[in-house]
Amino acid sequence: MPFDDESECSLYLLGRKGGLAMIAAEKLMNEIKALPENEYTEVVKFVNFLKLKHSIPETMLLTEVSLAKYWDTPEEDEAWADL
Repeated sequence: MPFDDESECSLYLLGRKGGLAMIAAEKLMNEIKALPENEYTEVVKFVNFLKLKHSIPETMLLTEVSLAKYWDTPEEDEAWADL
């Protein structure tokens, strides 16, 4: 796990989000501790999935802006005119 112990994780979240995050972190830590150790990897994968899920819209917008110079051309308009 990325933190040495539960208190280290709780203090990190308390500093980031305030008291409610610390309570949520404690509940989450208790749930994780109840899992068999071989399931910890699945928890980390899920957390990474959540982080990715929240970063996709920004990435998509940045991609759209950078590719617009290729899409917004008379040639592209002509190619897609029949659709």
